Amino acid sequence: FLVTGGTGLLGELVVAELVRKGHTVRAFSRGMRGQTRYGVPAIGDLFSGDGLAEALEGVTTVVHCAHDSTFSHHWAICLACYAPKLARSPI
Repeated sequence: FLVTGGTGLLGELVVAELVRKGHTVRAFSRGMRGQTRYGVPAIGDLFSGDGLAEALEGVTTVVHCAHDSTFSHHWAICLACYAPKLARSPI
């Protein structure tokens, strides 16, 4: 799993639950917020796409918990650019 916003309020709860259930999880976050108590940190930026390709390596499922009221629609577009890569694997 890749959880965007994995160190945020909602994302951290999602990451913790997935790890508790035995899943391998990457917690995607930007900057210093990349510190996580759960999962494997993956630092990048959804708006620019920096680090996203690397974070998606081997991932079959993305849980999108990132939010920024200014840029949310751009993040959805960035994730859509990588969707064909994810579509190769059944969820």
